[in-house]
Amino acid sequence: MDRFRWEPQRGPQTFALSRQEKEIFYGGARGGGKTETGIIWAAIPAIARDDAGKFKYPYYRSLVLRRHVDDLKYWVDRAEAIYSKFGAKKVGRPAEFHFPSGARIYTGHLRDRSAYTKYVGHEYQRLVVEELTLIPVEEMYERILGSCRSKYPELPAQIFLTANPGGPGHAWVRARFVVDEKGNKRQPGIPFQGPDGNWRIFIPATVDDNPLLAQIDPGYIKFLDSLPDAIRRAWRYGDWDAFLGQYFPEFRPYGPIGSEAEECPWANHVIPEGAVKLEPWWHRWMSGDWGFDHPASFHWYCQHPNGQVHVYRELHVRQMGSRELGAELARMSAADLQGMPQPFLSLSLDPSTFKKTDVGPTQAEQIAEGIDEALGKGTAHLVNSELGQGPVFNDSKPRIVIRMASNARVAGWMNVRDFLRFRKIFPNETDVLPKLQIWDCCEHLIEQLQTLVFDSEGPNPEDALKIHAINGEGGDDAADSLRYGLMAYKLRQNAAPESVYVMEKLAQLSSKYHGNVDPTVAYMVARHAEQQYRKDHKKVTPVKFSRLSSHRRPKVIDFGGSLIHGSLFKNT
Repeated sequence: MDRFRWEPQRGPQTFALSRQEKEIFYGGARGGGKTETGIIWAAIPAIARDDAGKFKYPYYRSLVLRRHVDDLKYWVDRAEAIYSKFGAKKVGRPAEFHFPSGARIYTGHLRDRSAYTKYVGHEYQRLVVEELTLIPVEEMYERILGSCRSKYPELPAQIFLTANPGGPGHAWVRARFVVDEKGNKRQPGIPFQGPDGNWRIFIPATVDDNPLLAQIDPGYIKFLDSLPDAIRRAWRYGDWDAFLGQYFPEFRPYGPIGSEAEECPWANHVIPEGAVKLEPWWHRWMSGDWGFDHPASFHWYCQHPNGQVHVYRELHVRQMGSRELGAELARMSAADLQGMPQPFLSLSLDPSTFKKTDVGPTQAEQIAEGIDEALGKGTAHLVNSELGQGPVFNDSKPRIVIRMASNARVAGWMNVRDFLRFRKIFPNETDVLPKLQIWDCCEHLIEQLQTLVFDSEGPNPEDALKIHAINGEGGDDAADSLRYGLMAYKLRQNAAPESVYVMEKLAQLSSKYHGNVDPTVAYMVARHAEQQYRKDHKKVTPVKFSRLSSHRRPKVIDFGGSLIHGSLFKNT
């Protein structure tokens, strides 16, 4: 200390270094001095002396983590410049700092779900996690908390966290520190107790709290102020609602953001379950991302006559066998099939389920077996390619056709983005926007559409970062299911049953004459409606494939959800 003096800046930095809570979350914006605060915070016990001048905590051990250990290079370089002033030596790789007191500060990573095992059984009185939002799943963070402990009452265990808004872990970090259980923002700087009993505190800091930086680099604030709105809100002011890096910034689960002048009032993708009545004859289909240890996520879709697609049901389970999963899908689809004039559902399934194995049927085949066991043999049909021709049915038996989903990731995500669009491209556009309506019972899908971020370090920066679930939590399985389902979407004309069609015509007649309709006129309108319906909706009867000439290429018609060759039917 005779050769070096460091003083915290007044405000959040001084406040953060004085806190005694178990979890201290500091920062939230660029330029707030959070990295240097963490460096000093970790070193305080390593250099502390008693009144006699002896080091107080020679047993002190600290661990500094980041998602990837190589990302700590700047932290290590800055820490070495400061720690060397106190006589500390940097050794090893990953870097360790050995202090004259005997204290040690180690560095490491939380790269994957098993990274925490490197620290099992260790005891660190102080733990620092840099850029917490780079950790995609909360459980990865909670597992490392088991190593943040102390058997010394005079040095209680604490953890110091830094982060900016954005990144794959944005949602869970925000939920843990920034907002309460009801989604209301917590008051900054006020301690609160988490469900685990630990006390936590969120201390925001911005570049305005770091006047030294403003003196050294006055252009930095101008740079932050010049950024696009969402980035400026996140980097300049630490706005946790801006969610920098979000893959679908147009997703509006809670309605428009800002004033009506900024966004149209229909900018809303999530509606209450059952808010719209889905008629049995409206076109429906399914999609799913299979998994056993990581979740299996499935969704049901219905096309509204106005062109909107409703995602109205979700199945999100873990460690369910494929046959059992097929039976559960059948059970949940039974009511839909029973109400359809033509009981047919297509299921676009994760391509990995069609991969052949040496030990038995594929996962897709096992799912089909489960469907057959639940609804009767012959209900499930497999189409083993993305473009494979579907079967032709000539009876009223319920059918579920399982198709290989398209796994074109970037094209699939762009298709999802188009469904999320709520701004009209042309002033006279007549499409009902947004085209996607998600019922609020689809909780995992709603959450994951908010947490997807760009894969900026991957081979294709236009792709979304692949996030694997840990013990069933987090992940992107529901989002993948939506991608499969919307890639399988084809606009179809919803044909109401004949009785409904006739009743609609009679209702129009009654409305026109205010209920005073002559019975003879009503009878004539009803008969005309029946004839018109049967003319517009001719039935088809398949004939044998052998009648096809080998050199003719039949036309393929999409009829009622099944693919039928144009040369294979005759009108009756």
